[in-house]
Amino acid sequence: MSAITQFFGRSSLQVQKWSPEILTGVGIVGVVTSGVLAARATLKLDAVIGKLEIEKDRINDEAQTKDEHQKLMFKAYRSFTFDLIKLYGPSVTLGGASIAALVSSQGIMRKRNVAYAAAYKGLEQAYNNYRKRVQDEVGEEKEREIYLGLRVQDTEYTEYDGEDGPLTKDGMLDAVRKNRPYARLFDNTNKNWSDNLDYDRMFLQSQQNYANDLLHSRGHVFLNEVYDMLGFERSKEGAVVGWVKGNGDDVIDFLGLGNREFDFTRAFENDDDIWLDFNVDGTIWDKI
Repeated sequence: MSAITQFFGRSSLQVQKWSPEILTGVGIVGVVTSGVLAARATLKLDAVIGKLEIEKDRINDEAQTKDEHQKLMFKAYRSFTFDLIKLYGPSVTLGGASIAALVSSQGIMRKRNVAYAAAYKGLEQAYNNYRKRVQDEVGEEKEREIYLGLRVQDTEYTEYDGEDGPLTKDGMLDAVRKNRPYARLFDNTNKNWSDNLDYDRMFLQSQQNYANDLLHSRGHVFLNEVYDMLGFERSKEGAVVGWVKGNGDDVIDFLGLGNREFDFTRAFENDDDIWLDFNVDGTIWDKI
């Protein structure tokens, strides 16, 4: 009995988990089937209409008074309506149920997305509070090094728990990406990069200005939109995080012109590469 109970309990949970997909599949199949039934019913529509026309001709010939004519016509059209309901009823009923299944599927997914956003926001807030407590305990500079997994030794970067000596470019990329998922390196792999550092900085500044203009005119900007402006590939995270006007300092900053947490531009002083980090407000679906 215990095994049977566990089996049905797990099966019920699986059905709940996949209910949006199940409802969507049922809805699609139902809509298609409803269309087929409607097409088949239409093939019989001429016979139903012909039956009504015959009945109308009979009434016109046999009705003796106007009152009798109206009563007989009412019965004829009532019978015609019932015939239409019987003819198209299955198609309409199935189509309505299919649409309801599709709407229910979307409703379930919407509720789940709201729950995911709330959970992420709670974790984000708890994490920020934790970082603040660590900063108060060990200092901001030390906390930054721990947070990024890097430490500065004689103006060179090494991994915080790695080997001594300066990091290579690939090692720096890996170290930052592990702890700073939104950061990007603007280098010769980017289509907008040039070997002129002043030109690159001017380009980045203009794109940052445009992103801020977009934020103030539209009210929100997703991180992937800024990636597009700069020539970076989109990310999964960039589809849900970004900036919302009225949710902070209302500034998009990826060049470190404001109060930045970390000076990435020190990473490769002899190269024209520029580290960009993005001061996103976090998940913004629940803030738009």
